Amino acid sequence: MVCCAKIWSMVSALLIVPVFQTQAKPPPQDPLPWGGKIVFGYWVRVDDAPGFSTHAADHPITVLDDSLNIYVVWQDDRGNDAFYDIYFAISRDTGTTFTTPNIPLSSSPDTNDINPWLDVDSEGNIYVVWQSWIDNMWKIYFTQSTDGGLSFTTADTLRGVQVVNDFDSGVNFGPQPKIAVDSWSDTTTYIYVVWADNRTGSIQIRIAYSTDGGNNFQDLGIVDNNPSSVNRHPYISLDDSGWVYVAWAGGTGGSNQDPHPYIYFNKSNDHGQTFMGVDVKVNDEDTQHYRGNPAVLVNRNNGNILMCWEDSRRAGGNANPDLWFASSADAGSTFSANVRVNWWDPDTSLRYENFRPDISIDPTGIMVVGWHSNPAVSGTFGIYMTAYSDSLGSFISSQSLANTYTGTSGGNFGNAFYPPSLKVALVDTVTNFFLVWQDFSEDPSGNIYFVRGWVVKTLAAPNLDNLKVYPIPYKPYVGHQRIYFSGLTGEATVRIYDISGNLVEEIEERDGDGSATWDGDVASGIYIYYISNPQGEKKLGKLSVIR
Repeated sequence: MVCCAKIWSMVSALLIVPVFQTQAKPPPQDPLPWGGKIVFGYWVRVDDAPGFSTHAADHPITVLDDSLNIYVVWQDDRGNDAFYDIYFAISRDTGTTFTTPNIPLSSSPDTNDINPWLDVDSEGNIYVVWQSWIDNMWKIYFTQSTDGGLSFTTADTLRGVQVVNDFDSGVNFGPQPKIAVDSWSDTTTYIYVVWADNRTGSIQIRIAYSTDGGNNFQDLGIVDNNPSSVNRHPYISLDDSGWVYVAWAGGTGGSNQDPHPYIYFNKSNDHGQTFMGVDVKVNDEDTQHYRGNPAVLVNRNNGNILMCWEDSRRAGGNANPDLWFASSADAGSTFSANVRVNWWDPDTSLRYENFRPDISIDPTGIMVVGWHSNPAVSGTFGIYMTAYSDSLGSFISSQSLANTYTGTSGGNFGNAFYPPSLKVALVDTVTNFFLVWQDFSEDPSGNIYFVRGWVVKTLAAPNLDNLKVYPIPYKPYVGHQRIYFSGLTGEATVRIYDISGNLVEEIEERDGDGSATWDGDVASGIYIYYISNPQGEKKLGKLSVIR
């Protein structure tokens, strides 16, 4: 037992230690494809607007380059005038710090600049697009950096391309542009942009490209073969041979507000000049219900095309979409039987909301999916992840990432959300996760955060040097369920005291996995943890509980 005097002697010093240290919930029982568990580090705030409240920062998207530089763009209403601007930041130390001041990319103070997307080429040139509402019409703006993100060109519309989209509703919310860059399959760098366009009288998916570094674009025409209905939610991906893959939600009837879409795919092997004359339907269940927001990528190990999307087939209608997955082993000519992605253990019949998937794949061919979901607490959303291996053909159970809190409502069809930017890469042969997202834990309007995670084979450590305690502060009202102690030795004792020195809880770690949990079922306040082990090591720290 540690005496009250000793506890009190350290409280004043502990109170100056920052409390915002957040980590992940332990993984589910079924093993990760990589083996071991995922551990997350501290959150790092990306947006540098002053304070923690009264401005909205959301819709972040990130990419990594081969040197593990992390590029982030997002929309930000720093002026609190309901007009968003686009901002950029970069980390060159794998997410430890991000550049400040953030770089504003859009320059008009009285236009709403939203829905950014970006990519980077093999030379470190950065390309960004977004949409702006001007004169009752959406425009697509483009900018680029040729100095690694130190400066950007003055934003301009896609030169040589006329974008037509005047739909600004709770469902059809503009062109939703996506950009992808191919600088490895040819001597030419191809910059592709896809978007939803209604110049023909129907909303269709169009594609353009630039071969001169973005100075001029050429409109290559319509991708889809579905002119009589609504086509939206475009997504583009490229492979190493220069093939272009596009996915979208294509209507089958209904109305502009509810077009009963299928998930479609098409491809081009001539840099977008031509696409197949028939779109490939990816969903293998045809009931009239909500489907949308597909993501597509290529497994560079075997050439398989992997797709994930929102689908309400279990719930019916437009409610409680799950995520579903299909793959193609024949370059997208056909797709496999659909597999459900989200599984919250035990989850055979539970229905809940799942929105805006983002997919990434590590160099070994294991795919991860990140999205917004609320399986644990109805109406409380966070970022969830699962993993898939082509060789196993199944997904592990969903796990909550880093105690994220992304709001209480997905809005109409999940439109309150943007895909969480979850990327996966190898760092010194260890699988690492790089997550950028909007979080409401500290700011009711939302801030942009980054967290890095990595796979460890075992959490039991030879000493307490890598101890992690999270989430701090502990907030049950935003969905936090436990306080976690990771990086313990195989045997350790965790004692929790209130600031008067009274013992509140004692936890024994004896199973050798180096982790322990506490339900934190106490009143709001400051608490002290004291950890000891048979080697004679001791660690003292501060907890905070906010109810």
